[in-house]
Amino acid sequence: MNIQFSRGCPFNCEFCNVTTLFGHRARLKRPKQVISELDLIDACGWRGSIFFVDDNFIGNTEYLKTHLFPALIEWRRDKKGCVFFTEASINLADDPELLDMMVKS
Repeated sequence: MNIQFSRGCPFNCEFCNVTTLFGHRARLKRPKQVISELDLIDACGWRGSIFFVDDNFIGNTEYLKTHLFPALIEWRRDKKGCVFFTEASINLADDPELLDMMVKS
């Protein structure tokens, strides 16, 4: 199952055309909208993996840490069987707090 939190990327990697197509400013959904979409997926009985199909999921780390991850952690508190996947840039490894929040969510 797929879901999207953001579109765009702040980086300018030479191998990627995302910023050429969409610019460097990422557009983000509010956590409330993401949670509503997850609630709908859950209500339909989906218990498999969910792929966040963002161009670069960690394009805005501060927003993730302060808004989305706390909402996802709370949402998953009583859920079983659902695993999240995504694509992220390698600088994810430089941020232990972000890694920890990703694991918890």
